Amino acid sequence: MKYILVFFFSLFFFKANSQSLYEIKFRGQGDTTHYKAFLVYYNENDAYMRIGYRNRAGLYRVVEIRYKGNSGTYKNGKSYFSLTGSTPKFITSKSEEDAYNPDYFVWIGNETLPYTTDVVPDANSQRNVYRVDSYKKLEVKQLKKTYLRAFYAETEKDYLALLKMSSDGEISKPVITSTAATLHLVVLANTDIFDIGSGCGVDMRHLDNEFEGIATTLNINYHKYLIYGSSFTKSNLLNTIDGMAVGSNDIVLFFYRGHGFRWSNQTSAYPSLAITRSHSIPVNNENTLLLETVYNRINAKGGRLNITLADCCNSDIGINQQTKDNYLYMQSNASAEYAKLNELFMKRKGNLIAAASEKGEVSWTNSVYGGFFTTSFLQAVSEEISYMKTSESSWVNIVSNTRNYAISKSNNCSNCSKQHAISYNLITKK
Repeated sequence: MKYILVFFFSLFFFKANSQSLYEIKFRGQGDTTHYKAFLVYYNENDAYMRIGYRNRAGLYRVVEIRYKGNSGTYKNGKSYFSLTGSTPKFITSKSEEDAYNPDYFVWIGNETLPYTTDVVPDANSQRNVYRVDSYKKLEVKQLKKTYLRAFYAETEKDYLALLKMSSDGEISKPVITSTAATLHLVVLANTDIFDIGSGCGVDMRHLDNEFEGIATTLNINYHKYLIYGSSFTKSNLLNTIDGMAVGSNDIVLFFYRGHGFRWSNQTSAYPSLAITRSHSIPVNNENTLLLETVYNRINAKGGRLNITLADCCNSDIGINQQTKDNYLYMQSNASAEYAKLNELFMKRKGNLIAAASEKGEVSWTNSVYGGFFTTSFLQAVSEEISYMKTSESSWVNIVSNTRNYAISKSNNCSNCSKQHAISYNLITKK
């Protein structure tokens, strides 16, 4: 038995989330076997599926397959994102006649219902594809014991973690012991620029949703300062930062989404921000700012935890860095684990600066899905606060994973050059 699922996943962002959970029902090509699959997706390089079915003798079997992703475009112009399966492993017992070949998955264009095929996908065509029976995103309330037991043994750590997300799990409500705090989110986004403006807008909304959810879960105040559209000016940014009332226990997160560049005599490794809404306006000292200057200005406000990030180029100005390739970034509305959030945001102090690209590199964005660096950052944060993560949450992991995920996206993009995020991390435990 060898088959391939072909489909396109929509992009989902939810407040304070972690991995994505999906269910797919399908039939093997050339036989009448019905398969029910449970997909757990973290990022392009880390996903797995549990597939349940009955073999020819009527015995129930569950197999696990690991996945990695890739994207591209067919000759007819339709984009696709594929998941390649490997290392199948039986979770249940198996008979000598039981065997399972790795599956391949591909999303095509903007179609929302998966296809299946019994041949290896042809990168140049969409031949031999068939519709699956059903495909749906799973809500946490559906993660009941009876549902999960179809895919997991009761002693497995992922089973216990998934169970905690639902009403069937036993979760103690967090006791907020920290003093009053506020999470300040400052986003400077060039949403009006004609080439990357739509992608900048997508990222601004996702950042707002994610960090409002984090503040809500932590039961701390949330203040947002969104500088975009006609308000996208250097003076508005500086006035916003200067006017923020930041307490000694507060968290300040600054995020720039727009064009970046380097002056010919620039010594800073971090980019300059081009705070102009049109390419026809030449850059000068009145409409540009070094990211390091923003970093120092944010830190001087006296907050406990200060994070300064920029998703922009770090090369000659005016280089278009937009791609139409799909990449997969999914999240379900699974609640984040409070203890991990508390560890990251309430038990840490210090400063962090990071940018999407090294000197001479561009950063890539997609008009529908947003910037590679921004979505990689949100993926990395979400993994650190997931119930399914067993190690201690840390900003070191977030910085490292953000860089790796953005590299992976640029590697798998058909027309992209590599981008390597740079950072300087001074965050420590309180």
